[in-house]
Amino acid sequence: MIRMASIIVLIALLVAGVLLTAWAALTLIQRRWQHPWHLSQPLFSLRQVTIEGELLLTPRHMTAAHLPFEATQQPRVQSGGLLWASAITVTHTLADEADRAALLAAVKPLGFTPEKFLARCPILGEVQHSGLRGYIVRDGSGQRAYFLAAPHALLEACAHVWEQQERPKTPQDISRLPAASPGLYGLAMATVEQGSIGALTYLGSVQVGMSQCDLSPLDILRAHGLTLHILPNDGDVPASALHIGRQPSGANSFAVPEAHGCGFVQDILAGYQQEQKLLRKAIPALVWSLLWQVAIHLFTHYAIGSAAPAALWVMLFTHAAALMLPLFTSKKLALLALPVLAILWLVAQPTALSGAFCLVAGLTQAFVTRLLLAALECS
Repeated sequence: MIRMASIIVLIALLVAGVLLTAWAALTLIQRRWQHPWHLSQPLFSLRQVTIEGELLLTPRHMTAAHLPFEATQQPRVQSGGLLWASAITVTHTLADEADRAALLAAVKPLGFTPEKFLARCPILGEVQHSGLRGYIVRDGSGQRAYFLAAPHALLEACAHVWEQQERPKTPQDISRLPAASPGLYGLAMATVEQGSIGALTYLGSVQVGMSQCDLSPLDILRAHGLTLHILPNDGDVPASALHIGRQPSGANSFAVPEAHGCGFVQDILAGYQQEQKLLRKAIPALVWSLLWQVAIHLFTHYAIGSAAPAALWVMLFTHAAALMLPLFTSKKLALLALPVLAILWLVAQPTALSGAFCLVAGLTQAFVTRLLLAALECS
């Protein structure tokens, strides 16, 4: 009978110790994730990822520049490039509101800061010429006008084309223009003398648009059984999935800032990889929890025989209380552990020596377990 009680106590200690240590480890892991993470479960347990469709597109940006007709991803600092950038800086407010920030961002690699440029060449007023809208700016001791419009309409109104240098427009130039599309803006300039606008010179165009995010880094997670689902913005989010969107949604989510672009792909990948590393660090705490309880059980059973089961219950509760106290946010809740421990002592009624020994053993186990779990908080 005593032997059976001892076996039951040992099994209970092992199961409770493993569950307790695992719970503490998962709680510490979960506490690592803060805004923009919103998690009710450990990240590693979420095997589905849902992504709002709009996040798969990059924010609007310059996809191509034409100076004046050949496409390039980034204009070089040359006379044509500087005039092209000047025209964008002055006329970007004539573009669609959604494209203005992208236009200004396109000229920054050429060293253009709108405030500094407009301080040297202030806008003197808006102007219309041949049905085209533009702005007149002070240019040194004179004046210059810059225009923004659809490339075809703009080139038809121009007499010259800037191609490394100014040259007369030719009939073949129209065929060299990029195909009309949303977000395509043509640019032109003209000298202004005594309030009169001279012949227009075509400078080129800029294309603003969006491109697909590169999801290939997430192939690493797919290889480990993670599944990805693309949802419409108003789609239902499964409770067991990690949802990636602009706003927190569902029980577990990652909120992507507006200007974050496609960087969320690397964030999600890093989150899963980091948590896998943290889980590996939790294994020593679990192993310690098992070995210590087995060792104390064998020792107390050898030393005090029939009194061992009652004393071991004291060790188990002491271990639990000491391990969980740092995790409690309420001090009142933490203080409840003391009277409960006293009640358990009276109910179990271990001898003073064996009970005190197991109490110290439980505190020691909790102390070492906390040290092992501390690696999760510090890494």
